[in-house]
Amino acid sequence: YTEDHFNLNVAIGKVAAHGRKGGEETVNKYAVLTSCPVGLDEAGVGFTPVDSDFLGNKPLEWSDYVLIHQSLLRIVRVTGPHVFSPSTYTSIKKVKQYTKKFYKSMLSCAKDSANCNSFEKAAVDLLENAVTDEAKVKVRSAFSKLGKSKSEGSISAAVSKGRNVKL
Repeated sequence: YTEDHFNLNVAIGKVAAHGRKGGEETVNKYAVLTSCPVGLDEAGVGFTPVDSDFLGNKPLEWSDYVLIHQSLLRIVRVTGPHVFSPSTYTSIKKVKQYTKKFYKSMLSCAKDSANCNSFEKAAVDLLENAVTDEAKVKVRSAFSKLGKSKSEGSISAAVSKGRNVKL
């Protein structure tokens, strides 16, 4: 795993960056999102689909990570898996400027649907500033009400399971 890839750390009951362990080997990087919060590799290591580019460097409580995972699954089920592809983004440097706010506000929205306005704004900021034009079309097609946090068809509706929608 890369140094910044998040794995399940059973000893502390959190997901945390893998850190520097063992020798270094250069291989292709893969994005793997499973329907379970963690996948298990052949050595029994619990791995996640995220790294510090998305979550920052601090370990996450298991309960918070599960909400993030569920939220990501809901988003991917609407948009498709391209959101995990590097080709979706203009540059990783640009993405990092927006993902911390995105993930923190997504967690807040998942916990309490009254807190989805900032998540919707963070999603729009990430889309407008770090996503390729081709991917923007896909995302806007999937979330027809992107930017309107209290509407069906918003990204907040996916994350909050529709609890944010005001009729």
